[in-house]
Amino acid sequence: MSPSALNRRWYGRLWTVLLVIALATLAAGAAYVRSGETRLIGSAGESLTLAAASIAKELDLLISERHGNIETLAQAVVARRGDSAAMTDVLLAAKRFHPLYLWLAVTDEKGRIVAATNPVSVGEDRSTSSWFHAVREADGVLLQDPRLSEEAGARWALALTVPIRSAGGDFLGAVTARLGLEVLTEVFARNVKILEMQHDPPTRIEWQFLADDGRVLAESSRKQDDTVNLKALQLPSAILSDTSQPGYVEELDARRHVPVVTGYAQTTGIDESQRPHWRILVRVDRNDILAPTRVLLTRLGMAEALVLLPLVVLLRWIIAQRKRTELAVLQAHDELEQRVQERTAQLLNATEALQESEARWRAISELTS
Repeated sequence: MSPSALNRRWYGRLWTVLLVIALATLAAGAAYVRSGETRLIGSAGESLTLAAASIAKELDLLISERHGNIETLAQAVVARRGDSAAMTDVLLAAKRFHPLYLWLAVTDEKGRIVAATNPVSVGEDRSTSSWFHAVREADGVLLQDPRLSEEAGARWALALTVPIRSAGGDFLGAVTARLGLEVLTEVFARNVKILEMQHDPPTRIEWQFLADDGRVLAESSRKQDDTVNLKALQLPSAILSDTSQPGYVEELDARRHVPVVTGYAQTTGIDESQRPHWRILVRVDRNDILAPTRVLLTRLGMAEALVLLPLVVLLRWIIAQRKRTELAVLQAHDELEQRVQERTAQLLNATEALQESEARWRAISELTS
């Protein structure tokens, strides 16, 4: 095999080794980054799950407190039954003490309002209202999903109603209250704000408040619109939120169609046997979660470049030096070979001249002898 072929093989192997080192470094870096991404997604999912579960528990506590308050109010009303002015004073005192109540009222057994915090409501017939029909047949408190409420001044509010019954269980009327939806959304905003502040840099986190059937009752990014149904859209988190255990899932945002991680949980209601069991979704963009790994990947790339580029430069310099050395050796070899050839030619000429001289001497010697 010629020296040039050997050199080409040597150079090829050298570049192959360098390429293998680069690929191995990239593979190791990619595996490390992928492992880091998996850990980040898992950690973020657990944080979102805890946030959703915390919101659900706070909502349960809030409704439970209001339930107890309404039942106490109902007992106070029963003690003043038949005295509209006294019942109104009780309702107004409760509203002053709990400003979250937008409207409070007492009905008789036929659905006519006999006392209310808004005097305009007194005398109105609510016998055809869904909440009155439902509470008349209910054994305990009735909690309804937030909706636009006339009683609350065309604001979004949830209805909490307790029946008034005689000692024998006869229906005597009801105490009903309207709580502004903002009472619930403040729970979301507070918990989400805490979660956002735990990220560095702070990350935007979205939340959604769903009814049992998947309707969006409230969300962080838009105004209230209960016409959107996430279960109907087959959103995984909305479907998985039917389970009693909170959790998280990777999915596509139903509106923006970008990858997100969503934590989900559900409330237990006033007691576990009663509805509604609201759904809580808390989500963050997957890209925001993985932003630290993108920075890490960039740094790894820069580190590899800082290592490999000098190696490439050094290798090219070594190859150039080797080629120059080989060229110098070849030139010296050619010069030496040329000098040897010239000297050999001189020696051959000298040998021929010597042989001719010897031949002449022999000829002269023969003539003289």
